[in-house]
Amino acid sequence: MNKKTKAILSICAGVVAAAAITGGLLFSQYTTQRASLLDVHDPKVLTTTIKEALMNSGASENTEVTLDQIKEVNGFCAVSFFSQNPEDEGPASNGLLLLEEADSPFEGLYYPEINMSGISSSKLDGRALNFPEKGVTVCTVYGQKPEDVAARYAFEQDGTYYSRAIPDGNFVDVFVLPSQDKLEYSKSLTGFLLDEDGNEVGMF
Repeated sequence: MNKKTKAILSICAGVVAAAAITGGLLFSQYTTQRASLLDVHDPKVLTTTIKEALMNSGASENTEVTLDQIKEVNGFCAVSFFSQNPEDEGPASNGLLLLEEADSPFEGLYYPEINMSGISSSKLDGRALNFPEKGVTVCTVYGQKPEDVAARYAFEQDGTYYSRAIPDGNFVDVFVLPSQDKLEYSKSLTGFLLDEDGNEVGMF
C-alpha cells in the first residue's frame, strides 16, 4: 500500500470517527431532551407530574390525583383532574394543568409544567395565560355547571366576547386567541353565566 493510499484511508477513518462522535452526541442530546418532556397520553407520568406540582405548592404528599379530561388545541394541552388528601373531609378539588407543546422534532410532547390552577369541585373557573413570543393568549374555562339555570358561559378577551354552552358534568374548554399584548402573564378569567335566553344569571 503506497503512502497516498494510506493517507486517504487515514483521512476517511478520521471522518468516520468524527461523524460517529457527532452522531452520538446529537443522539444523546436528543434522548436527554426528549426524556425531559411530558407525554400527556401516559397516565402514570402525567399523574406524577401533577402530584409533584401540587406538593411544590404546599399539598400533602398523601394527596391523591385522579385524571379527568385531556384537551389538545393548537399547540397547548389542558388537563383537568381531581385531587384530594384522604385525611381531609369534604369534596375533592377540581384542578387544571395547562401545558405548552414542544417544537419540532418533539411535536406531541409537552413541557413539564406551565400553569396549575385548583378550585372547588362544585364551581366553574377560568384562567388566561399570555404567550407573547407566540402572539396568543390561552383562555381556559373548566369545572362544573354552578347554577341549575345556567345554560351558557361568556367571557371577554381583547374586546371580543366568547360564549359556549355548559355541558353536564365536568368539562374543560380551551381557547387559543390572537393577542397583541407583549407581556407574559397568568391571571384569573372572569366571565358571565347565562340562561337559555341569554340573560345573565351569575358570574364566575
